[in-house]
Amino acid sequence: MKKAMVVLVVLCCALALSSVAGLALGIWSPEGLSSLLAPAPEDGWAIIDSEGSVISRIRFSDADDYGFASNGLAAVKDTESGLWGYVREDGSWAIEPRFESVGPFRESGVAAVRAEGVSYWIDESGEAVGGPSGTGTWVAGDESTGLVGIMGDDGSWALDPIWEGLIPDLRSDLILARPQGSKLWGIIDASGQWVLQPDYPTLVQSLGPDMFAAQDAGTRLWGYVRPDGTWLIEPSFAGVTRMSADGHALAKPPEGE
Repeated sequence: MKKAMVVLVVLCCALALSSVAGLALGIWSPEGLSSLLAPAPEDGWAIIDSEGSVISRIRFSDADDYGFASNGLAAVKDTESGLWGYVREDGSWAIEPRFESVGPFRESGVAAVRAEGVSYWIDESGEAVGGPSGTGTWVAGDESTGLVGIMGDDGSWALDPIWEGLIPDLRSDLILARPQGSKLWGIIDASGQWVLQPDYPTLVQSLGPDMFAAQDAGTRLWGYVRPDGTWLIEPSFAGVTRMSADGHALAKPPEGE
């Protein structure tokens, strides 16, 4: 077996395309989110439905790219305090902003947060609780080539290291992938077959295979694309999150709108 350099990323961790704060808990730093979601200036973000229509406008300066979890809560950054909390799908605070950084809620009903330099887990009421247990499949790098693949628990390659970048999904076997020699991303399944061709500067996987949040290479605006590459919601937003199972997402209109 090729000598591998294991990168500390597991399938059960929250996903991002940038730096991680508090890696053991899978907490994403606010700075790391900016590569996925355009910084929100003064006019704030909005909650949209699966057709791209605005449901309500809310004011916060950033959002976790995962969007609304299955419990209906999304991690956002408060404009005034600069701290993170969780909002409901109507835009009201479910957990007031008091954290330096946060992660999305998992199926087990807990989320990783950091406050006053301490990382811990909270439940849906915001109370500190014990975290989830268990291990997952690793994203690993091949030292001889600098490419990455998926390594199984037995140390063998579940997906050969032929990729420039891989980011597994939190709730499915889909994987955000960047092929060799490309700066564009697509989606592959667990066998390495393309579900969505690598035509996008940035992608955020949605809940299920029906749509993906994608950044248009030409306009750099965000919309939602079908697996066949056609736009379900035209790219018209400065930033978006993944679409929830209930058909709700957070979106940032372009400046001046």
